[in-house]
Amino acid sequence: MDRNWEEKAVKELVNMLQPAGDVLEIQFTSGLAAKLIQEQQPKSHTVIEPEVALAKKAMAVPKATVIQKPWKEGLLQLGTYDAILLGRDFGDVQNAGLKEHHGLATMALRKEKDLHEMIEKQLPELAQIKYSDKDLEAFCRQLEKEHRKNLPRFLHQLKQRGQITEAQYEKVHTEHKLPKEQSQPIPVRIDRSSDRIFEVLSICLDKHMRKGSRFVCFLDESNYENPSFFDRVITNPFVNYQEKRIKGTSSSGSEESVLAMLVEKQG
Repeated sequence: MDRNWEEKAVKELVNMLQPAGDVLEIQFTSGLAAKLIQEQQPKSHTVIEPEVALAKKAMAVPKATVIQKPWKEGLLQLGTYDAILLGRDFGDVQNAGLKEHHGLATMALRKEKDLHEMIEKQLPELAQIKYSDKDLEAFCRQLEKEHRKNLPRFLHQLKQRGQITEAQYEKVHTEHKLPKEQSQPIPVRIDRSSDRIFEVLSICLDKHMRKGSRFVCFLDESNYENPSFFDRVITNPFVNYQEKRIKGTSSSGSEESVLAMLVEKQG
C-alpha cells in the first residue's frame, strides 16, 4: 500500500467532511482519518469500531471516545452529529469506478421486481414528493456536468411518478437541450442488506444527522446508476448529494484515483 497516496486521498475526504462540532467515525481502518479529524479540534469525536485490535488503536487517539461494538449496535446508544465519516479499507476502493460496468441494463437481466413497485411500497413518502421549478433546476445543474447522459432517464422517471409535471419536463428538456427518454421503467430489485453504505447512510440520515450535517465515504463505483441512492438520496430535495473523483500519483509514478461521496442533510 502506498502510504503517501492514501494520506492524500484520506485528507481530501476529511476536507470534504469539514469535521467541526460533533464528529462520528464509523470504522477506524488505518487511523489516518481519525488523526486528520483531531487536527481540526472538533467539539467531540466518537469512533465505532468492532474489532478489538483496531478499537485499541483508536483508544490511543487523544480526546476520542471509542465504542467497541458493531456499527448498528453502537449507533443505538448515540445521538446526532454534525459530521459522519464511514471508514473503508483503502485497498478495496482505490481506482474504484474505473472498471467496466453495465449499469442498470445488466441489473435488469437478473432482477425481477419493478422499481416503481419498490418505491410505492418501501419509500412512499419519496414517491409523493413534488419538485418545484427551483428544486428541479438545482438537480439538473448538479448532474449536468458529469452525469448529463443520465439526466433524460432520471427526468423520465420523475415524470412517470408524477413528481414533476409535463410542463416542467418539457421546459427542462428545452432549456438543457436534452434528448427525450422513451424507455419503460427498468425492472430491478433492491437488496439493502448487501448495500452497506446505503444502509448506514439511511439510518444516519433518519436518526443521527442534524440539518447541515455532512456524511462522507469512499465508493466502489458511482451511485448515479444505483436506484436505491437515486430514489432515496440523489433526488431527495432535503439532501445535497455530490461525488468527487480524487486523483493522485503514487510513489512509483503511476496514476491513482478513488471516488468519494458527500451527503449533506438540508432539511
